[in-house]
Amino acid sequence: MNQPFWRQIKQQTKIWRSGALPGLVVISCVMIARLTGSLQTLEWMALDELMRSRPVESADPQIVIVGINEDDIKAVGKYPIPDRALAKLLQTLQSYQPGAIGLDIFRDLKTGSDRAELSKILSNSPNLIGIESALSSQSSLTVKPPPELPIERVGIADVIVDPDGKLRRSLLASKVDDKTRYSVPLLLAALYLKSKGIALQHGSRASDPIQFSEISLPRFRKNTGGYVNAKAGGNQVLLNFRSHAQPFTIVSLTDVMTGKVKPESIRDRIVLVGMVAASVNDTFMTSATKGTLLTNALESSEQYQLLYGVEYQAHATSQIINAVLNGRPMLQTWSEGWEYVWILGWGLLSIALGLMLQSPWKTLLSLAVSSICLVTIGAELIVSGWWIPIVPALLALCAAGLTTAFFDRDSRVLLEQRSLTLKHTYDAQCKLFRCCLYAPKKRVEVTNY
Repeated sequence: MNQPFWRQIKQQTKIWRSGALPGLVVISCVMIARLTGSLQTLEWMALDELMRSRPVESADPQIVIVGINEDDIKAVGKYPIPDRALAKLLQTLQSYQPGAIGLDIFRDLKTGSDRAELSKILSNSPNLIGIESALSSQSSLTVKPPPELPIERVGIADVIVDPDGKLRRSLLASKVDDKTRYSVPLLLAALYLKSKGIALQHGSRASDPIQFSEISLPRFRKNTGGYVNAKAGGNQVLLNFRSHAQPFTIVSLTDVMTGKVKPESIRDRIVLVGMVAASVNDTFMTSATKGTLLTNALESSEQYQLLYGVEYQAHATSQIINAVLNGRPMLQTWSEGWEYVWILGWGLLSIALGLMLQSPWKTLLSLAVSSICLVTIGAELIVSGWWIPIVPALLALCAAGLTTAFFDRDSRVLLEQRSLTLKHTYDAQCKLFRCCLYAPKKRVEVTNY
């Protein structure tokens, strides 16, 4: 009695197995493409677009940028900015009692008649962090720190740029001459948070976890998110740019020196001093921000934007202190295994839709709705600090679903044609058999001679 039912189940299982095979092949191809890095650039572009599309955040009140612009250079009358002008600027800022100062300007040469005044302010400023460039293998591309600063008050200013020329990562620590050295953003954040009673916790190796209280900064690894075999030396994190067209207060050197900046706007804040002049080659490309100083000034609508070095330092510092003090999420990713489970899941969903709906147009509509849901989930998670695979999941969803739908349609058409052919053949044979069975027989008379 149950035999027809189980026969039907067996037949449907066979149909699903043969119909799902092309979709599974497509999913496998998507996964292989991701493993080999073929989707890396597309995933970076998707990350940038998701970052740009986030809701607007408030500007960070804890960071102030003193940007030395073209008008400041003209007012001073010389470039690089003379030591005396820089010393006066730092002295004025110190009188406003900032929490920390980051001097994002190279000052490695201890020469000139004005150096004594700058040397004094550098030596007597325990809350001031200077910079050096130390990670290049060529000595001609490295720049020493100001000699007046002890090594613990010197931060690495080297920037990590992806192969497409854009900025998405921040270096926190690295080995330099067999010693662990910290970046400018990390040192500034450590100084600022120390005044709040929160200490930096780190092991003896650069790659050890970096913590402030209970907050651990998620380390970037070579296959983090959409990256494949990236250079992940030292201790790096993904940059979670602040989502605001002008995320930090910007004042000029002239504003500070002429008294236009109120002391309370500097007090207990992190102050970054750097160049924001178009004539100075200190810019990096990004597509993950809503605006930068240079792009806003140019009123550019291009997807990529130019970010000044001092702005990058501000974003990198801001994300650390806000993660610790305000719970703002750092960018994180799932483990590789779960990422591929996620991709497989969306691919299997599309296969099921293609087999159940049995119509390419219905399948296409369902895939469009599923794609919108997938992108929406990705956009919501990026706000929460999670970067999930969007591009490979979309490819698996659309390609596997359409392949399954069209292959299943062709298979069913072919099966119907075969069924009709068999039916016609059977009917013809039955008709012939009936004709032969009921045909009148001729009587044969035998005559004996």
